[in-house]
Amino acid sequence: MGKGSGTFERLLDKATSQLLLETDWESILQICDMIRQGDTIAKYAVAAIKKKVNDKNPHVALFALEVLESVVKNCGQTVHDEVANKQTMEELKELQKRQVEANVRNKILSDENHDQFLKALQNAVTTFVNRMKSNHMRGRSITNDSAVLSLFQPINNMHPQLLELLNQLDERRLYYEGLQDKLAQIRDAREALNALRDEHREKLRLAAEEAERQ
Repeated sequence: MGKGSGTFERLLDKATSQLLLETDWESILQICDMIRQGDTIAKYAVAAIKKKVNDKNPHVALFALEVLESVVKNCGQTVHDEVANKQTMEELKELQKRQVEANVRNKILSDENHDQFLKALQNAVTTFVNRMKSNHMRGRSITNDSAVLSLFQPINNMHPQLLELLNQLDERRLYYEGLQDKLAQIRDAREALNALRDEHREKLRLAAEEAERQ
């Protein structure tokens, strides 16, 4: 584990908290420093980060990926050796698949609810407008038309819901833009890990050739 395992775990929990609104770079840099300085053993650190990467909470998993990417870039060969293996690559692929599938399912359910609300609102407005036109053509006052009055109240009640829906759609747009950035980071991390694995294999091959020549 290393002499700073308790501090490392606290920093990792802080850097991957589901309550974070943005990346905690200060904690991530401290994590990298602890690994580089040998306060935390690379094998223990990578195992702990991988555990966070596989957390059921997608926010924790995504922040953990940023931690993993940072230690791979900044902590040298000892981390590379722990990360550049088939098991880690398969775990990252599975994580990406799970997150995409979960977000698609949530989007479908949310879209169905929104569609139902919008259809109900559209039907109410269409009936209301048609009734108003009919009254106008017949020269009837709408104040005495109970059907118009009964339609007006539900439409009026739907207005706050419509505003909330528009707000939700705007928030979802921002969320999915952020998610797209996170998925791009996952792809970049996978490419970097693939490169590290290839580099490691090449070093082993060259070492084997050198041993044979001797």
